[in-house]
Amino acid sequence: MKMKSLLCFVVLCFVWIGAAAAKKKKQEKYVTLVEAYSQRTLPGMRRATPPPPAIHFIVLWENKQHPDAFLWRGDAGLLSCTVVKVHKITEKTVRAPMGIDYYSEKIDIKAITKGDTLDVVPIPESAANVADGVSNVPSTGNTLFFETSGKHGTGMNWIRVDTIKKKRDIAMP
Repeated sequence: MKMKSLLCFVVLCFVWIGAAAAKKKKQEKYVTLVEAYSQRTLPGMRRATPPPPAIHFIVLWENKQHPDAFLWRGDAGLLSCTVVKVHKITEKTVRAPMGIDYYSEKIDIKAITKGDTLDVVPIPESAANVADGVSNVPSTGNTLFFETSGKHGTGMNWIRVDTIKKKRDIAMP
């Protein structure tokens, strides 16, 4: 009788530990979307056709391992993205053109660490190869994908982008 009770207790402990580990894995968070916006930069010279707006995703990276790549699936299909590290302009003493809220610095994608704020910009007409995890995502329109690999696992993760604000154009002198 004691042996059965002990065996049941051990099995129950394994189930409880497994459920806790699964719950912890589900709660692992990679990014937080701070804002998504589109904005045009108008050149100082007059042109017949203005340039198309660029889409920017300001995200906070919240994982210890760095991302390997970012992809955007919108109206134009699956596009590769460029990534720069950004800082919010909060001081009024900093002179920035109207419409610019962040200043950026170049960063190698492998140098991204937990807590970095990133500006992810899709590259127009840069058809990306379809990654393994992208085709498995249902209703993938307006989705930002990011690929990670390392000792904590490899895979394609994503966040849905519901709204993209339109910001005022930046007019260059």
